[in-house]
Amino acid sequence: MNFSPFSQGPYWPPAGIKSRIFQARFPDSATQLARARQARDGQIVFWQPWDMEMTHTPRRLKHPIAWGHQPLGDVEWPHSLARFPFMVDLAFGFARTGQPRYREQWERIFQDYRHDRAKGRPFWDHSLDTAIRSVRIVQSWDIMVRHSPREQALQQQVIADLEASQIFLLSRLGSSVGNWEFIICSSLLLVAAYLGADDHEPAPAAALARLAEIKESEINADGLEVEFAPMYQGVIILFLLEMMAGRHARGRPTPSLVLEILDLLMPGLKSLCRPDGRVPAIGDSDPMPFTYLENLWQTIADQDQQSAQQAPQAPQTLRENQPPSPPSTVHLKATNVLIMNRILGDNLSQLVFDAAGLPPARRRWHSHEDDLQVLLSMAGRPIWIDPGRFTYTQHFRHNLPGSTKTLYPQGRWGFLYRLTGARTRDLVRRDWRRHFQSRAVHNVMHCLDPAGRERPLTGGAIQPLRHTTANGLRVAATSFRDEDGYQHCRWILATRSQVLLLDGVRSPDPARWAGHFLFPEDIDLEDRAGEFIIGDKERGPFLVQTFREVGAAGLGAGIIRGWCSPQYNLKRRTTVLTLQSPPVREWVVVTVLSRWRGPEGALTPPDAFFEGADLVLGIPSADPPAQEGVRVRDFWAATGVARPVEATD
Repeated sequence: MNFSPFSQGPYWPPAGIKSRIFQARFPDSATQLARARQARDGQIVFWQPWDMEMTHTPRRLKHPIAWGHQPLGDVEWPHSLARFPFMVDLAFGFARTGQPRYREQWERIFQDYRHDRAKGRPFWDHSLDTAIRSVRIVQSWDIMVRHSPREQALQQQVIADLEASQIFLLSRLGSSVGNWEFIICSSLLLVAAYLGADDHEPAPAAALARLAEIKESEINADGLEVEFAPMYQGVIILFLLEMMAGRHARGRPTPSLVLEILDLLMPGLKSLCRPDGRVPAIGDSDPMPFTYLENLWQTIADQDQQSAQQAPQAPQTLRENQPPSPPSTVHLKATNVLIMNRILGDNLSQLVFDAAGLPPARRRWHSHEDDLQVLLSMAGRPIWIDPGRFTYTQHFRHNLPGSTKTLYPQGRWGFLYRLTGARTRDLVRRDWRRHFQSRAVHNVMHCLDPAGRERPLTGGAIQPLRHTTANGLRVAATSFRDEDGYQHCRWILATRSQVLLLDGVRSPDPARWAGHFLFPEDIDLEDRAGEFIIGDKERGPFLVQTFREVGAAGLGAGIIRGWCSPQYNLKRRTTVLTLQSPPVREWVVVTVLSRWRGPEGALTPPDAFFEGADLVLGIPSADPPAQEGVRVRDFWAATGVARPVEATD
């Protein structure tokens, strides 16, 4: 591929940074200008909307840049650096202020990168970094050339780099799966259009052919990506939209295949969203706002229609009139996830039952050992939470005693960090990625070995999730069984005023089992003689959680402190409600969550009640006053997933 050095562009509409598309992509201009100033001064922060690895404190760049260096032990940081998100910030700062220092820093970083890449180091043989970097170079360079005279030598270097990246990506196309391959295809299509190539030329033609393949292999019938990491599905959508924006500015229509993919991915992701409009933290996912993607797509669609170049239809999620609230129950069968909305008398409540299991081989990198996990939101706020994404960063920030100097574990003053950081020494040594992936920190049951450590459960198989609704009682059930015979069966029951989790476990030999419920850092949890009161400082108590065994094995429950990662590179303390069994072969425990009605607030009549050691799931009726329901003594009566009533789906 050979392109004229003056044939590229445009990427952004004529209004540039004042265009609606730019402002929809980067809606926070004040923050972007502040980050541009930091980048101009050599301070790098990864912050942009839907950034996969955000950082929260700046790191200084020194020239020549140490490409591949891992500050604070974070192996993702050099990859984020090599993807050039800050180059768009620098271009924005240059266009906004006209100050040449922004352009000079942009060129300095680009030349530093170009010279290092010419050395042929393996660090630069990274397909995802190359794909994302190419998009950011196009987006930032298109702004730069609008606001300064074109320097032919620099422009030829930019185009040569984009062309070399196209050749490299084309040679790697088909070797990746999941989000990588979607992003690589999007980058190939965008850069080819920016450089003036037609869709029948090798790079875009191959990208479209590969998109057709992964549309079938990487997306489930319910619109969720096979990887099942919601944030990464949103990132795929973002790059498809960025590709569309650039192609349309160049006068290129959106391939119908791309619209078909968006018609699958956008409704699928939206069906998972929490009541606050964010995607759930399942696997390696930060809770990003889905409305951002909807607004960006709608802006692109509006601009297309106004330009009369093309009048594409918006994805189905925007074309149809959406109901004012989601259905009471959403069953994503292909992924094996069930969502119950409007429970516990709260119209903004949501319970997610994740029985997705491990994705196929080569797509598990972003998965956690969270089979049969439950996530709960009330009044639009998280209650039972996922521990969050892993972070590679080992650093726990602290200062030199008696000063404001921040110490770091690496670098010249690392020995002072180790000497003065006794409080965080064990935490620094922890394998945080493994910690956030393990079953022991999710809202699941897990088996303990004789030493009290988490027993690995391997080769697990999960039954298809079943659910039913009858007389105001919603029931969902599934089970997990590993290759050594360890089994966990979980029922979720939502009545008019309660949520009940029935957990039954089996093991070939007597074993201890443990369960956890993680709460966010702003939730207060108090143990009142076995009743765990859930509240906060503003509202006071609003939920109560209790446990009851079916049988008398000897349940133990208590409160401990743990860790969560509400966003990548952030670690926060969290409260964990734990339960544990003595050594047993079989064990059934019931978790009951009810609205708090005060110290004397027993439910009358109860939706769930005990007759001796047997729990009865009540279906209250007023005429005649009676309690009729399902007895949990039948919980293990059937093999696999037992159901109290016939499934309706």
